Formats: sequence, structure tokens, C-alpha cells
Amino acid sequence: MVQSKQKGGDNLKLYHFDRAGTLDVSKDIQLTPLAQCNPIIRDSDLAKLFPNGFSRQGLNYLDPKADIKRDIDQFGYISPVAAQKALEQSSNKMLELDYELIRRAVFPQCQSRYTALFAVNSPDDFSLWSELQKTSPDAKIVEITVQDDLPRYDSRQLRGGIGLYRYQDEGGPGFYVGYLPTGVYDQAVKYWSGTASDSPRWEYLVPLPIPAANLRVLKS
Repeated sequence: MVQSKQKGGDNLKLYHFDRAGTLDVSKDIQLTPLAQCNPIIRDSDLAKLFPNGFSRQGLNYLDPKADIKRDIDQFGYISPVAAQKALEQSSNKMLELDYELIRRAVFPQCQSRYTALFAVNSPDDFSLWSELQKTSPDAKIVEITVQDDLPRYDSRQLRGGIGLYRYQDEGGPGFYVGYLPTGVYDQAVKYWSGTASDSPRWEYLVPLPIPAANLRVLKS
């Protein structure tokens, strides 16, 4: 396992998994300027809160595109599995906005997820993220040197949003689309305060820009 702190130093070594293999570590990792953003994002009042732009991941959270599902049978019924996946995509975007607004209201000292690069304490930690198991052949691990006082957050506290649920009672089977505002708020408070869940999955929000001098591709 790679050690996260340099002995006798004031720096912390963190690791980012570049799934697409497109990060150029010979250059600073910069925010995407608003002028280069989709007009739907660029011209919104939300963008005015981020005059310096967004991170690549932040733009993914704000992406107005939606995946079109074709799972409709001959009678016009939508597949429950396809409906759930479609809801998850919008739910994740809603959850990010909820957490951002709560951050601004209660934890303004914390780094926005819209303007950060996500990193972990050790390359071994990437195994905890199932979505990182399917990657490009060009995928690489990037080591980042940051100040050792950078806070960490338990990503398992990122819960809530919209869900499609089955239901059963004395009236028979049913379903509902659920969203619990109080639950989302409470989870966001746990996340931004750094509270650990029963099985924490720690992540760091590295602010951009990151100087190229603080980056290197991990060789092994």
C-alpha cells in the first residue's frame, strides 16, 4: 500500500483515478471557464455563483443531456428496470444540487463538489468504487500532492434523491416514487461535517487549479 503522508513533511499524497486516461499531468488541471460551458449551464443563474468555472466532474453533474431508454414493450409499458435507471441519472444530479445548496448555507468553508477533483488516500481504495472497475485501456492513476490539512468526507453519506420503490400492504402490491427532503438534508449535514458511516468510503475534494508540479502518474 502506498503511504499517504511524506515523512517529516507537511504534504499529503492523494490519488485520482483517471478513467478516460485524458488528464495531461504535464499541465495544470484547470477549471473549465464558463465561456466554454454548454449555454444552458453558462447562461444560468447558478453559473453566476461559479465565476471561475467548473471542474470536469462538476460539468457532468450539470449536464442537461439525458439517456434515452428504449425499453418499451408492444403495449407501451416501460420496463421497471429502465425506469429506475432513468430516475437514478436525474436523481444523482438533483442530489448534487441539494448538497451544494446545503454546503453554501451551512458549510461555506468546505470545497464545492462542482469545482473539485476527487481523490482517495491510497490506490487500494479505488476497489471500493464499483463504477471504477470499467475503464478505458488508457486509464491511469494520478498522484497529487496537497496540503496535509485537506479534509476528507465519507462518500457513503451521499444518499437520497428520487427513487422508484415497490410497496406491499393489505391493499396489495404497488409502487411509488419517493423523495425525502429531511433525509437528504440530514445526510448532507453528515457528509459535509465529515461524519463517518458504519462502513466509511473516504474521499477528498482537491480544489482546482492543481499545479502540474504537484502531479505525477503512478508507475505501479
